Amino acid sequence: VFILLLPNTEANQSNSHRVTSTLITGQMSNFILLAEVKPAPEIHFLDSDSHRLTLEDFHGKVVLVNLWATWCLPCREEMPELEHLYTDFKKKGIELVGINVDLDAEPTFVEQYAAELGVSYPLYLMNEDSVSKIFDQAMFIPLSMFVDEEGRVVDVFEGWSIQSQNRIRELLSSR
Repeated sequence: VFILLLPNTEANQSNSHRVTSTLITGQMSNFILLAEVKPAPEIHFLDSDSHRLTLEDFHGKVVLVNLWATWCLPCREEMPELEHLYTDFKKKGIELVGINVDLDAEPTFVEQYAAELGVSYPLYLMNEDSVSKIFDQAMFIPLSMFVDEEGRVVDVFEGWSIQSQNRIRELLSSR
């Protein structure tokens, strides 16, 4: 059984109920439980050679999609932590896909930025159309989506915290 956690937005409230557990605190208290697992958004992104990819290209694999930006300080803290998890991801056959949402980022700048942080997992650039499909009104990053083999989002993480790190480790250990 999977439970999808999505940010508390008006659109999400119509199909879900508010988390009322006193065990969920801090940033996690802003999440809503959805009773239904949803398909991953149909987003497009580019690799360093400007080849267009979609999440469908990863069908049949479990993927952690991490949306980040160079101007985002929490992203800068999160990326080295994800790098530490990357070895465990590879051992379990889980893909880690980092997608930069800076609309004007050049591939060489993103590569230099990643090298500065010691990041070796694959990084991609997102186009404006895909950014608007994910972020309706406000952009909250870092944002990560755990996508199953069938292309369904089974968990979403806003921001980077001990809770999100622990939840990712829990998802890894269940694979």
